[in-house]
Amino acid sequence: MKRKLHLLIAAILIVLHTNLQSQIVLNSNEFLPVGSSYVLTPIQNFTLVDTTIQGPNVVWNFASFQAGTTSNMTITIVNPSQTTYSSSVPNSNYCYVETPTLAYRYYTKTATTYDRVGSWMQSGGLKTWSDPQTELIFPFAYGSENMDTWINSASSFGGTYELKCVGAGKLILPNQTYNNVLLARVRVKEAFLNIVSYQWYHADNGAILMYYIPGDGMFVARQGFFLTSLTVGINENEEIKDFVFNNPVMDELQLKFKHNTPQKIKYSIVNSLGVEVYSQMSDDVADESVTAKFYTGNLSRGIYFLSVVSMETGTVLKTAKFIKQ
Repeated sequence: MKRKLHLLIAAILIVLHTNLQSQIVLNSNEFLPVGSSYVLTPIQNFTLVDTTIQGPNVVWNFASFQAGTTSNMTITIVNPSQTTYSSSVPNSNYCYVETPTLAYRYYTKTATTYDRVGSWMQSGGLKTWSDPQTELIFPFAYGSENMDTWINSASSFGGTYELKCVGAGKLILPNQTYNNVLLARVRVKEAFLNIVSYQWYHADNGAILMYYIPGDGMFVARQGFFLTSLTVGINENEEIKDFVFNNPVMDELQLKFKHNTPQKIKYSIVNSLGVEVYSQMSDDVADESVTAKFYTGNLSRGIYFLSVVSMETGTVLKTAKFIKQ
């Protein structure tokens, strides 16, 4: 009897360990660095979009999407301080710029929340949030949910922002398959408006892989986009200096650098599509000089980006581009 009980406990522990290991999670410090950009293409055949595919370990197969006739949308990550309206959103530390219809989206990104604090659009001008709109919570994973009230300068009474992660799994698009994907269902309420949207996030870097608004047939039009191109930027930070690494790389990436604030850091390697292929946490750093080595023999040939991330603030301290031969 004891042996059977021990075997049962062992089996339960294995299942729990497997579930924890396989859980898809998006954290604040994994977001794309400044200088990154991606292109979203409009969806033509909306009938293929199925938002009822929900739950853990699901597959969204949208490989048959066709591009619509309207313009692509390009999103570029910039430093808010380098934009025209930064003085109106002094707390912003992360900003999207959308083109060709120019728009700025200002956020305050912390270790626990991702808050909209401002925006500017050609059609509506500048809006600032006196009560920020929390659009993501961290860590974000299947089952995560949050409801937040907000007030901005364009609304005298504000509204609510309801967020829930309703799916986790694999997203298949015409040009690429993404394995670590989280589906967020969002409902924004303001007066008589009730806007529902679905956003597929890449858990490796926070990029929006797909965006869909079903519309209501009256006040809200149906629209949707899917990702067709992603470029990871090179983010510089004054905390890191004397950064040296071998390039091109064969079986081992070696790097040395110095930084002004000893702290625990994370190393992350992503490929040219923004998919994380390697990550490692460091121990607490005792002095300013750091030496690290990473095995790269299992990586395919191509272009990769190594990021050094502060585990305390979530800030990307350094990103370096290298070639794997």
